[in-house]
Amino acid sequence: MSAGIFCSEQLMLVGLIFTSLGTIFLGGWSCFCFRIRKGRSQILDNKTCEYFDRIVKPIGLVLFCVGFILQSLVYRTL
Repeated sequence: MSAGIFCSEQLMLVGLIFTSLGTIFLGGWSCFCFRIRKGRSQILDNKTCEYFDRIVKPIGLVLFCVGFILQSLVYRTL
C-alpha cells in the first residue's frame, strides 16, 4: 500500500512538472507572438512567429496534456 502511494506521489510530481512546462511553453508562445503581431509586421518577425506556431505551440500542448493525464490517473487510483 505504501509503495502505491509513493508511486502515486512520484507520478503526480511528474504530471505537475509536465503541466508546468507546457504552461511555460504556451505562455511564452502567446506573449512572444502577441507582441510581434501587435507591433511591427516585418517578414523576419512573422517567420519567427510561424516557427513558434509550428514548433513551440504543439510541444506546449503535448506537455500540458500529458501532465494533465498523468495527474488524472493519480486521482483515479487514490
